[in-house]
Amino acid sequence: MSDRQVLAAIGMKTGGDCRYFELVHLTCGDLRRKCFACVGKHSLFFLRQDLNGPLHDDADVYYSLIARIIQDENSDQHCLLTMTEELPNWNSDRLFIKAENRSLFLRHLRCNWQTDHMWRLGRVVVFPLSSHPITKERSFDNYVLPYQGYRWTKFQGYRFMLPERFSDQANSIQDSETGEYVDEHGISLVVHVHEAFSLEQLAQIYRDNIRWVAADYKTQLCSEEKQFYVIKNCSRDKRMNLAADVAQWHQWELIIRTRQATILCLVMRRQYIPPACCNAQDIAVLLRCPEEHWTDRETSLLLEAYLIADSLCTDSPNVSVYRDVVQAKLDALRFDEEGTEWIATHLKLKTCWEVEAVRLVKSIWKLYCDDKVEGYDPKVLEMSPQEVLMDSGNAEEWAELECIDNFQTFFTDMLTRGEGLPLSGTQADALDEDTKLRIQHSWHARVARYFAWAVDGGLLGARFNLELMIEGRVHALGLSALTEEHYKKAYAAFLFLLHLRPRDLTKPFHEVSLAQQMKDKNLSQWMFNDRVMLAVLSTDFLKKQIGKGRDADFFRCLANLLEAGCGVTLKAYICRLFMEMRAQPEAKAKDEDVSADLIVVPSMLSLLKSGGNFLAVYASAALVNLSSGNQAVKMILMGQGMAKTAVRNIQSKDDDLSYYTLMLMVNLTKEPHNRSVIASAGLIPLLYDILTSSYSQVRPAKKRQTMQSAALGSIAKERLLTQTCIVVGQFCNDDRFREQFIDMYPHTVKCLLYIFTTVSFGSFLSSKTMFALKQLCASRNDQKHHIGTHAIPHLIDSLSDKEAEKPTECIYQSLLLLIMLSGLQTNTELMYREGLIQVLEELGEHSSAKRSDGFHNHVGQLMQSMGEIVWHALLADATVVWQSALEKVQRWGAATLEELFRRTPGPGRADQDTAAWAMTFRDAISALVSGAQASPAAIDLQRRCFSALICLLTTDDEDDAFDGSILASHMLEHEVMSLVAGAMQLHALSPSLLECAVSLISSLVLEGGDVAADEAFRTGCLKATLSTLARTLDNSENDDQWQGSCLVADASLQQTCLRALWSVSESGELGVTEIAADTGLESVISILSQDGTAEVHKWCASVLQSMLAKGGSDGLLAESVMLLNGSEVLVASIARYVDHLDVIERCAAALATLAAYGPDAAVSVLEAGGLRGNVATESMTEDSLQGLVLGSISSSEDLNDASSLENIDHNFTNVESSEEDSDPEEIVKQDLLIHKWCQKQLGDLLSKLSLEPEAVPFLVPVDWERLGLYDYPEVVQDPIDLHTISKRLDASFYHDADDLIDPDLIFRDIEQCWENCLMYFEHDLDVEVVQMAMKMSSVAKRMEERFWADLSAFEESLEKRPLATQVALAATRMGVAAKKVAKKGRKTAVFANDMVKFAADWWQGKRKESPFWKDEKDSLIGLMWPPRFKRAIAVVRETVRRVPLSLLSSEKAVQSFLKPLAESILRTVSSLSMPSGVQVIHDTIGDIKGEWILPDSYEPHSHAEKVLVWAHGGGFVLCSPATHRFFLARIVVHTGVPTFCVDFRKPPRHPFPVPKNDILEVYKSIQKQGFADAVFLGGDSAGGNLVLSVAKELAESESDSVETPLPEGLILLSPWVDLSDTTGDSWHQYADVDYIPSKQAEVIAGIYAQGVPLRDARVSPGRCRTWPVGFPRTLLDYGGCEVFRTQIERLADNMMHHGVELDATVEDGMVHCYPQLEYLWGPDPDGPFEAYFERVSTFMAMKYF
Repeated sequence: MSDRQVLAAIGMKTGGDCRYFELVHLTCGDLRRKCFACVGKHSLFFLRQDLNGPLHDDADVYYSLIARIIQDENSDQHCLLTMTEELPNWNSDRLFIKAENRSLFLRHLRCNWQTDHMWRLGRVVVFPLSSHPITKERSFDNYVLPYQGYRWTKFQGYRFMLPERFSDQANSIQDSETGEYVDEHGISLVVHVHEAFSLEQLAQIYRDNIRWVAADYKTQLCSEEKQFYVIKNCSRDKRMNLAADVAQWHQWELIIRTRQATILCLVMRRQYIPPACCNAQDIAVLLRCPEEHWTDRETSLLLEAYLIADSLCTDSPNVSVYRDVVQAKLDALRFDEEGTEWIATHLKLKTCWEVEAVRLVKSIWKLYCDDKVEGYDPKVLEMSPQEVLMDSGNAEEWAELECIDNFQTFFTDMLTRGEGLPLSGTQADALDEDTKLRIQHSWHARVARYFAWAVDGGLLGARFNLELMIEGRVHALGLSALTEEHYKKAYAAFLFLLHLRPRDLTKPFHEVSLAQQMKDKNLSQWMFNDRVMLAVLSTDFLKKQIGKGRDADFFRCLANLLEAGCGVTLKAYICRLFMEMRAQPEAKAKDEDVSADLIVVPSMLSLLKSGGNFLAVYASAALVNLSSGNQAVKMILMGQGMAKTAVRNIQSKDDDLSYYTLMLMVNLTKEPHNRSVIASAGLIPLLYDILTSSYSQVRPAKKRQTMQSAALGSIAKERLLTQTCIVVGQFCNDDRFREQFIDMYPHTVKCLLYIFTTVSFGSFLSSKTMFALKQLCASRNDQKHHIGTHAIPHLIDSLSDKEAEKPTECIYQSLLLLIMLSGLQTNTELMYREGLIQVLEELGEHSSAKRSDGFHNHVGQLMQSMGEIVWHALLADATVVWQSALEKVQRWGAATLEELFRRTPGPGRADQDTAAWAMTFRDAISALVSGAQASPAAIDLQRRCFSALICLLTTDDEDDAFDGSILASHMLEHEVMSLVAGAMQLHALSPSLLECAVSLISSLVLEGGDVAADEAFRTGCLKATLSTLARTLDNSENDDQWQGSCLVADASLQQTCLRALWSVSESGELGVTEIAADTGLESVISILSQDGTAEVHKWCASVLQSMLAKGGSDGLLAESVMLLNGSEVLVASIARYVDHLDVIERCAAALATLAAYGPDAAVSVLEAGGLRGNVATESMTEDSLQGLVLGSISSSEDLNDASSLENIDHNFTNVESSEEDSDPEEIVKQDLLIHKWCQKQLGDLLSKLSLEPEAVPFLVPVDWERLGLYDYPEVVQDPIDLHTISKRLDASFYHDADDLIDPDLIFRDIEQCWENCLMYFEHDLDVEVVQMAMKMSSVAKRMEERFWADLSAFEESLEKRPLATQVALAATRMGVAAKKVAKKGRKTAVFANDMVKFAADWWQGKRKESPFWKDEKDSLIGLMWPPRFKRAIAVVRETVRRVPLSLLSSEKAVQSFLKPLAESILRTVSSLSMPSGVQVIHDTIGDIKGEWILPDSYEPHSHAEKVLVWAHGGGFVLCSPATHRFFLARIVVHTGVPTFCVDFRKPPRHPFPVPKNDILEVYKSIQKQGFADAVFLGGDSAGGNLVLSVAKELAESESDSVETPLPEGLILLSPWVDLSDTTGDSWHQYADVDYIPSKQAEVIAGIYAQGVPLRDARVSPGRCRTWPVGFPRTLLDYGGCEVFRTQIERLADNMMHHGVELDATVEDGMVHCYPQLEYLWGPDPDGPFEAYFERVSTFMAMKYF
């Protein structure tokens, strides 16, 4: 054997270095002795059996004297050593040795013999071993015969049964006994026999469990495999003991599949190997079968491998146990607790220190009994040993044992009581002092460990252990229940058992403060007893010692323990502590826990990376709970490389480790930026590998389960696949990863579909598989089709299975998946055919669904999304929806019908039967009315029903084959008016329901005519509408009961009520009378007199005009209007809404209609309009008055001069009374009206053309010089564009000789726009702009045809309705002045609209390559830009270049046009979504507005370590915090630093130095209020100019009496630091790459400087000649292709020259402020953007490194 301790003891006896010893029978002549043969370095020693000395003098045999060694062929134990000469004190030159383990003895002898000869001779000498018969008879073989077809095979001291077809495989050293075997099919078998190690050595190298050895084998076997999966990884029992071996065996089984082969690995450990029972040896059996033979021979090969491993046994049966050696090691306490128990059980040996251990336990028990602690019975002290001790080996001594009075003295005495301690004598003299101290203190530590085992149930079992000693049987009745004297004794015993001492064993053990030492960062330099520390943690003793409410200190202790050299069990328990603590909801609510978590995370990460697979599993599980909902923990994990660690863990293919790692990835992949980092580390291919390798191992549902499938199913694989599905689903939140899964890993969907259709529907795996499938098909119709075809039938079948378990989570995920799949028409058809509607009805009765609003919401969305596919089915059996007692189902049923009405094109199509559609609509009306009647108190249901009926009435029918009056009559038959009246009365204070009800009344009256109007009056709907309108008035004279009503000033409700009144009044005189008889007229005029919306006033005027027109000829209504000052109110409305043409026209029409009633009415109109004069109203006729109003008044440009009165009088005397005569002036007036109509329609037509995506090249004149089209003027003789046409239209360019517009002229110019383009490019369809021209030509022709058709209809209406014509003419004339005031610049409007849409189309990739980008620019950008980014930069550049310079200097233009345009581009086009984990708070600091972007864990205005103040760019005049929100949120996510973006005041209204002072004021306020310990300043573009100026001003004012601290650092991104530089090298070189034009930059610079020279350093800090000492460290980033590069690099050189700490980085090939354009670049983990944010994060954290 080769036990180190025994060999060391033997070495002291022999004086030499021994490597192996064995008890042998020695025969030499007459000498026959049993002794120990010890293999030394240079000689063979023979010691007495009691190890007290050599066998005799000269008992050592040098290897140089051994001439020959012969092993007996007739036995396995005998051998003969022949000497070169007879040795002194030996009777013969032959030594006959019988060794039980001859093979091992000779192997060690061979090794040392050859080593000695090489050392002496300098060459290799062959070991003189041969085999001959020595004994007379062959010894009997004790082994059983092998199975048929097998043979016994020996290898390195072991034998096993091997199939006969296997033959030995030779290696480079020997031909046989290599441990490698192969058969004719290429199936190989390898046996590894590892070197034996002591149990202490195995514990030190963390291989004390066979599982770790198996994990190493798995790593080595799969290290070269690209794809593999582990079929089996678990323990297994060894089934045979053919050698009657006393040792203990353990076995672990591995089955691994690769692409080429299947590997069976059976790892065994032989432990407590005799003779000394202190060693362990590992043996591995590896069977490798090529893949082509595995399928056919799987079962037989498994059985063969099991038989080989089970039959493996020692080649030396019945090896004797050296009981004396074992006893000596027991007395030296060299065995651990498990070994001590095993020896006591199997060898019946015990340590001599058991008596002292019993004394200790009895003494501690007596302490508790003396203090009468509950649970400790004094009678136990008098019981017999058999009743007390687990093993009553010392039965006679229990009661008589004397208790220990002084524990400290007792433990101190143990330091010198160990047998063989080098305290004195020759042995002590041979050792130095440090060595002796190490031996003593090591012994002392072993004593503490043994006593701890004894106290912890080793002697008394469950009656007494460490936890009872510390905590007690009853809470707080452990140590704390003792008196002070006894507590000191027990605590001293506890500290000794814990044995917390330095690892330097030259230092003695001293009692130290547990809590204080545990918090020490140097705990790794201390050692302790793991068993006692485990009890300390499990009883919360350490936590109590630290103190209540000090979680951070406790967590720091646990972190120190993880980093200390404690055992695997203790580290695993600490991880479990965090798993349990974080699993409790109340623990998460504590703020201190969240911060304390951060202390332990680094230690957990270290354990995860270097603790082995077993501890990595526990660390991963703990980190799962720690990171749940804790953004700070997630940031630390990602910052410490968790992504790469996770990839390594999953690559290990350990199921438990992979499972918890994926759970951790579930937490981390919730943030988009984390997903990018994790994907770049290589997780996605591993997810795909898990899916493809494990999908077939899921357990089938019971109804599809077979014996074979059930056996193949693996719970571990299902758990793993569940987390994989969640991670895949979360990755698919990003389009690029979704496309990657679908295109690069095509079997992803197939595997998920197999899992979904195989596992039980109610399982957690099924739910998460549906989640992954939903995410994968979110944006791909092909995937929706594929998944829908396979998943929908199974899903609906599972939902309809009444016996299947249907958890709430599964139901929800099912509905969400169906909603996603219903976006494809074929899927909705399949859903209907499979009976989804009936299944949803049954699910509505499900207990969990009944109680959930979410279920009904999902069902409603699904029903709406199915659309027209189920139209007939839903309407034909619509009553099914209403038969349910669930109001929510009815509500969503109404919503579904409304959506179907909206989507249905109408029954007028040729392929539809109108009668059938009418019957279907009748059923729908009946169902809706029934549903509303069934639940009158349900507001939401009523509103849904009314909305559906409105939608049905307003359904478009292009062929007019289905009259809405029919539907209205059906509704009236069902008493809809009565239903509406009741609902309005019952819910008189619900604005939303009232609005729907009144809208339904309006639609019914419009479609149903007089009958519907009469019904509205009869049922009280009209009265309810008038009452509702009255209650919307903000009038203090209203009844008290309506004061504070929620209806007051509800503009939307007012507008709806007015439309209903207008529809009633249009029905005839009866409706007008009913409105006027009630409060309708007063309410309408009251609303007109108030400041309402333009739409409300328009409808008020419409109601008045309709009432006056339909109110009869008696004049009573007109008198009422005049009494209520209606004329003045109408005129006031015109003045109030002078820029709203619709309001002016409606009010003018009402005035004209009122004036037509008679002279009094006309005079009231004149007076209201400001006219005064003595007019003989007696002589006026109705016709003359009408002519007066419509002719003279309306045509007058100025109604306040004398000529107006003369013109009025002239009209009185020349008016014609006959209506039959044609009036030439009337014709002129009609032509003027047509002229105005054409002008408006043509203007709208031009606007529509400009908004077309293909109209971009035709908006403005072609810049042929810039585009290089130098022959353009020669080819195109008459250039024209839409902007020029618009200008010509406004300038009356297209008027004829009568000053009336000629539409043909304008259409000719419009056509010329496209013809010029086609002519220049010769109709080349390969040119993109030619395609655009042809498209625009087609669009313009359609618009022209529509225009002429509308004009014809308009002229016809003028002839048929002369009164309406005159009213319209009057309104047009009265609106002339208003139009002049409200005149809009068409160029600005068209430019804003078309450029936003143009940019959106290009940036979203809807168009091909931009015409504004030339291929030669690619050489400048330094890297290949994605096409989307190239398009975007081109569009931005062209957009900015087209901004008129005059607009930049106009405050009104900047606020009304430029700023909204810039923000709309940045917001709309980018489709930005804020990263998760941040919040946006609007705030004001120092009277300056701005926006906080905070991590979710921060509260506004709470103290932080760091704060970043940011000045946004935008050329000083544009942009805002909103435009920079996404960019700054990315900084916050990466750094965790709260950021405040300043919304500084801007020029032209606030030029220099106002913006800079705003930044300075915010900075000083933050410093003054103490928001943070360190404040950083940052800015981009113009914002960089501002913060650089602020920092320089602060640095130069340090000598002031009131000093403001300097910023911790400056972060500058593409700063515009020299306003005078617009002609530098970079401006010329990158003008066509970057998007900032020099002309606009020069204008903006002048606007900001406002008189200050641009070369002045105050506005151009880049021109500063010196920089003050102590200037803040600066991070500077800019693009390599930006126009500011020259001035930025000049600034950088100057700053570094003056000693400023500067970190400058140029990103080659990038433009101005490139990090803000990340969303335009597209998905690219290796792009330049992530590196920028990492630099910012590192820069801001440098102070704290």
